Amino acid sequence: MQVAALNLAAGRRAKKAAAVAPALSYLTAGSALMAAMVGAGRHDLVFELELHRAECEFLNGDMRQRSSVSRCCHPCGKRSRAVRVACLWQTSVGPSTA
Repeated sequence: MQVAALNLAAGRRAKKAAAVAPALSYLTAGSALMAAMVGAGRHDLVFELELHRAECEFLNGDMRQRSSVSRCCHPCGKRSRAVRVACLWQTSVGPSTA
């Protein structure tokens, strides 16, 4: 879990420096580590990794990123997280046409 947390920190720093591709590499690696640790109970870490990963995919022009946003949508119990996911979803797919 510590390595995944380090990947998150490195990914955030790289994204802040506009180095989106390296940030995406760090965040993807961290997500893979957490996926391998099923039941580790670090939902905050998983959420942050997936949300920043989805943001980087969007910034990188990857249209498949909608699935990344969906990975963040598991019940998280915190309204602030739901708002962050909704904002990213709205930014990435545009306003609803319903």
